[in-house]
Amino acid sequence: AQGRASLRNVSQILMESARFQDTLNRNKIGSDLKLMQLQFGLAGFPIPEIFMEVEADLRDADTGQRVKATLPGFKLGSAYLHQGTDLVDRIRELAGVGASVLQLHEGRLVRVSSSVADPSGSARWTFLGKEHPVTAAVLSGNGFTGMLKVGDQWNLAAYAPVKGMDGSEILGAVEVARPLLTPEFAAAVVRHNVGGKGYSLAFDGAGVILIHPDPAMVGRNVFDLSWGAALKQGEGAQGRNDPAARADANGSRVLACTINGEEYEACADRYAPWGVTFVTMVSRDELMDGVGERLWRGAAIAAAVALPVAALVIWLMVRQ
Repeated sequence: AQGRASLRNVSQILMESARFQDTLNRNKIGSDLKLMQLQFGLAGFPIPEIFMEVEADLRDADTGQRVKATLPGFKLGSAYLHQGTDLVDRIRELAGVGASVLQLHEGRLVRVSSSVADPSGSARWTFLGKEHPVTAAVLSGNGFTGMLKVGDQWNLAAYAPVKGMDGSEILGAVEVARPLLTPEFAAAVVRHNVGGKGYSLAFDGAGVILIHPDPAMVGRNVFDLSWGAALKQGEGAQGRNDPAARADANGSRVLACTINGEEYEACADRYAPWGVTFVTMVSRDELMDGVGERLWRGAAIAAAVALPVAALVIWLMVRQ
């Protein structure tokens, strides 16, 4: 019980770290968006140039589906946005965040200029579909802030509509994106363990491992692993039908599993705002060794106090 309590404590510290990182990102993303809007406004007026046709091979940011399209050139001041990245590169230099300009075309928001990286090299020519919540918000004339997969990683992203000179027509949007799991935060997660034993990992709602001390495990699906089924959310998951898994009063799921023939204890917590689950795990032998060591240390301290007291009592009794 003492070992599991230590495991839960470490898991809760990890959750507090995630909350702190989230608060930090949310405090920064608003100022990032204001900076993007300011720099966009200073560059000139946005104008769709119908006499400038741009042929592009577009890709749905969510599904990866490709579609060919011909867009009118999107001009900002004297420059066509699809021809350069000066504006978005300036935002990266000033604020350290990825940025994009999205053009509204046939109900889609198309990234025509972007400093956000993805597996193809750039998120340029990826689009948010007609049913996407960002598209719906922008078409309503509103901004949007939320967790989205931008490029190839999860980000806290913020959007504001771009309007024409009369202020009524929606032409597109500006975007800024901060990585959800920065390299520094990922390194901190990996370092979370129980007294130097075990390790921590993180996976998203689909089960894709985002953080793991073994780089070869990143990108694999935790649910495909022999011990990962108990980590699933939903009916039949969360350990309800698994005798090796149980939830404590704080909502943490405590698991017992076997990895490569060795028994492990694990504690899983889901950080709902991100949809990311953090898991801290340690082998049962190491956990019990740690408890035993603490018990022996406690016993030694107790003995160091008790023996002199006992000697004093005996001396007093002999004196009487």
